[in-house]
Amino acid sequence: MSLPFVSSPEPPLLAELPIAPGGTVRVLDTVERGGPQLVEMDAMAAQVLNAQPGPVRALSVTTYELPEPMSCRTPMPSYRPPVAP
Repeated sequence: MSLPFVSSPEPPLLAELPIAPGGTVRVLDTVERGGPQLVEMDAMAAQVLNAQPGPVRALSVTTYELPEPMSCRTPMPSYRPPVAP
């Protein structure tokens, strides 16, 4: 299965999923040719795709919150090289 190559600054491209009849996806970004791609698809197309045997899987996007900034209340000790006798 081959979907079009899309770089994130470019507009998304519509593509048909031959493995999921009637499944249309919007290709948003491609990491590298033959590599992972960020696509949008409906839940039914993802379910049909994931039911097929093979290496292609649709995974949900995981969003992580930004961590709280750390502050250092105690200054780090400065390194002083040993003095030669």
